[in-house]
Amino acid sequence: AQAAELAAVLPSYRPIRVISAPPVRCVDTVMGVAEAVGAPLEIDPLFGEDGAPVDPERHLLEVLVPGAAVVVCSQGGVIPRILQALLGRPEHAKKGSVWVLTFQGDVLSEAELLS
Repeated sequence: AQAAELAAVLPSYRPIRVISAPPVRCVDTVMGVAEAVGAPLEIDPLFGEDGAPVDPERHLLEVLVPGAAVVVCSQGGVIPRILQALLGRPEHAKKGSVWVLTFQGDVLSEAELLS
């Protein structure tokens, strides 16, 4: 149900990249988004719990495209680390949460929890 909802909502952001951690659960979550926007689904082990670097927020900054939306599906053990590093405070991210992060260059300017 969440994958169908994301496939209906996230294309309105006009993402040019859709990236997923390797687990099937992550891939299934954003496959419909990739199909809806006509972008290839990129599998990136650095967003998975088993492959994430010590500083996964740096990798997130590396995959961003200035002035464009990028969808990234990561895992519960990685997302809170990214949010804490970017927000400068601990942030709880429940399983299945959806965040919209807005950047000005490499600086996080807004973090909105959608669900």
